[in-house]
Amino acid sequence: MSVPFSTVATGVISVSLLHSLVPHHWLPFVAVGRKHGWTTRKSLSVLSLGAFVHTLSTIAVGLLVGFLGQKLDARFETLHGIIPGVILLAFGGGYFYSSFTHAHHHVASEKMAASSLVVMLALSPCVVVAPFFVIMGPMGLALVLKVCLAMSILSVSGMTLFGWLAIKGMQAVKLAWLEENETRVMGALLMLLGVSFIIL
Repeated sequence: MSVPFSTVATGVISVSLLHSLVPHHWLPFVAVGRKHGWTTRKSLSVLSLGAFVHTLSTIAVGLLVGFLGQKLDARFETLHGIIPGVILLAFGGGYFYSSFTHAHHHVASEKMAASSLVVMLALSPCVVVAPFFVIMGPMGLALVLKVCLAMSILSVSGMTLFGWLAIKGMQAVKLAWLEENETRVMGALLMLLGVSFIIL
């Protein structure tokens, strides 16, 4: 039974838009950017790069699944999120620890921070779209590439938009307590996101 291309495309696009809402994909960039004093432009640039490689890894997994004509193995799904979660846990733990030692400059360089966040997203492809690639397989390469392009644009734009909104929200709200405990709060937030990456 063939599935209309419009139905598949709508499904992939919907998943991409909903996927970009997940805080895991943009909140760590906002938190780390704030900690390092990045400009809005730099934070969004790193976020956009992370979103782009995340989309590429998602497409790579989807194409692999479509090519093989089967769903992802249960073991891969079980491991999904563990590595990115560990990265967030380690990074957040470093921030949290530094709040007690006052060794802020030893936590991580800006390049290390940016690289870790980008790698985190690269290692967490959205496996939810994989079944769509199985359905799209018989539709031809041209249509598959069109869906991949649309998914990429929507995912990167969505994650960047929500990151921008979060940054503007943080700039608008000034809390003395948060300013004094920023490192501790950001570290705890990153660790919490890491744990949720692993268990969800």
